[in-house]
Amino acid sequence: MYSDYEGHSAIALEQTALTNTNKDYVNIQQSYPYSFFVKFENSIQYLDWRPMISYILQDIEENKSKSYIALKFHYTLAKAYSEMILEFCKKFNVQEVVFSGGCFQNVLLLHFFERFLKTHVNLYFHKELSPGDSSISIGQILVANAKLNSNI
Repeated sequence: MYSDYEGHSAIALEQTALTNTNKDYVNIQQSYPYSFFVKFENSIQYLDWRPMISYILQDIEENKSKSYIALKFHYTLAKAYSEMILEFCKKFNVQEVVFSGGCFQNVLLLHFFERFLKTHVNLYFHKELSPGDSSISIGQILVANAKLNSNI
């Protein structure tokens, strides 16, 4: 696939996942995500996706549908980051998590993050402004205003 603009590939992958059958969706909800590892290096937490890539290649060899693989990829992505978010919240006693950025225009990611996190922390998503780059300046203004008003 040729990408015509930033985010094109991500949108195409989401659309592929959304074409799945209801059976695929039920199977994903009852299955495990692709394997991944959370690693720590120099006090930085990151995800090692190599196991997931291996399992995706295996699913391709087994002729599993593109929509199933795309759906399971989204499921795994949200599951992995949810585990990292919960670990962070536990470590720093955080009860509220704000989601922003263009990836949160993806309805599957929103659904899965909500599913994995809503019983553990308070979640906040965009309602009136776009979660994409067009709203970055709003956040910058709010931070600048807070710094000006608090003499930071």
